[in-house]
Amino acid sequence: MQGHGVVEIEVERIRVAPGDKGPMRPAEYVRVRVRDSGPGIPANVVDQIFRPHFTTKDSGSGLGLAVCEQLVRYHGGYLVAKSEPGEGATFDAWWPAAESRGRRTGWNDPLGVAGPKTRKPWRVAMACWCER
Repeated sequence: MQGHGVVEIEVERIRVAPGDKGPMRPAEYVRVRVRDSGPGIPANVVDQIFRPHFTTKDSGSGLGLAVCEQLVRYHGGYLVAKSEPGEGATFDAWWPAAESRGRRTGWNDPLGVAGPKTRKPWRVAMACWCER
């Protein structure tokens, strides 16, 4: 997004049922949606953006989205991008939800985002790089 624009971040706990569309297995997830009002991602590029070293910029390594996708996948989640040219882009990170067993899961984690293997809550750090 060059210049100025709007970035929206939305967090929601969602149950994916058997037969629902998408790559997610049936389970409960915490979906972190990041949406911007930028120019969008061209249709011929959107399927390649998670490939390591792929970039459309003159400078950069092309590792940012590839690393994000691998981190989300390592923790049992999914990262999905949707975009229409001129309409901005939307990234949905689907993280497995922790079981709360009727009480808060701790670590100031009201949505219950679970870490890998241990099923203990963990914090998610998000970063945003914007062109100036």
